[in-house]
Amino acid sequence: MDHKANADGNAKAYNKAKDANNLSPEQLEEVYQKANAGRKESMDMIALRNQDLINTNHTEQERIQVMKDAGIGTKDILNVLRGTYRDLPRTKLSSITDQYELIEGDEKEKRRKIMEILKEDRVTGKALLDKWDRERAADRKNLSPQENLLMRLDVRERVEEIMSHPNPDGYLKQLRRKGIATKKVVELVRMRQRQ
Repeated sequence: MDHKANADGNAKAYNKAKDANNLSPEQLEEVYQKANAGRKESMDMIALRNQDLINTNHTEQERIQVMKDAGIGTKDILNVLRGTYRDLPRTKLSSITDQYELIEGDEKEKRRKIMEILKEDRVTGKALLDKWDRERAADRKNLSPQENLLMRLDVRERVEEIMSHPNPDGYLKQLRRKGIATKKVVELVRMRQRQ
C-alpha cells in the first residue's frame, strides 16, 4: 500500500517544517492544512482498499493482517476499520506503541532489541517490554480482531479510544469485562470525565 508511504510523507513534511521553526504561524498552518489533506486522501485510499477486501469476502483478521504487513500503525488500522479519520496531530507525541512498531523483526528479535533498550533507558525499555508482554497476552485471549488491536495500544492511547467512543461509559464497561481496560485505564478515563 503506497498510500501508507504518502500518509507518512505528509506527516513528516509537516513535522519537519514545524521543527525547522523558520516559518510564520500562517505559513506553518498552510503547511499543516496541505499535509493533513494529503494524509486524509491517502488514508481514504487505504479505506477503499479495505472496502475492496470486504467485497472479496476477506475476514476482519485478514484485512488487519494486510494493513499490518503494509506497515500501517495500530491507531490508523482502527480508524480504517471504523470508517473514521483523525487529523494529523499538531504536536508529535512519540507513544510507546509508535516506538514499538518501529522495532523490526520476529518475536525473539523484538524482545532482544527491547532488552538492549532496557539496558540504556530503563523507563522506555520497561514500557516496551510491558507492551511486548501485552502483545503475547492478547494473542492468548479470545478477542475480536479490533479488540486485539485495542489491547496492543498503550494506556494513554486506550483512554483516547474510549473517550472518542460515542458511549464512553458503556464502551469502558465492555472493555473492562474483557480485560482491555485495566485499572490504570479506568482511573485515567474517570479523571478525564471529571475535567
